[in-house]
Amino acid sequence: MDKLKLFNEVINIAKPLPDEGVEAVSLDQPLNEIGVDSLDVIMMVIYFSSIYGVTEEVAKDFMFTTPNEMLALFEKHATKHPQTVEEALNQANS
Repeated sequence: MDKLKLFNEVINIAKPLPDEGVEAVSLDQPLNEIGVDSLDVIMMVIYFSSIYGVTEEVAKDFMFTTPNEMLALFEKHATKHPQTVEEALNQANS
C-alpha cells in the first residue's frame, strides 16, 4: 500500500477546514512542515485507529513528529491490515 498516499488522504478527511497545499511529500517530513497541527493529529489518530483497528487509548499518549512515526505505531498495534488505500479509507468511514 502507498503509505504516503494514505497519509495525505487522511489529512484531507481529518482537517476541519481543508487547506490547499497541505500534503506530505515524504513520510519523514515533520508534521509542522506539512501544516498539521495538534487538532489535526487528534483527528488523524481517530481515523487511523479505525483504519488499523487500534483503540484510541493506544495512540493517545504518543507524540508524533513525522507521518512515519504515526503509521509505525498503528501498524505495530494493528488488528486490521488493509491492502490498498481504498480499502483503508472504506474502513475509516465505516
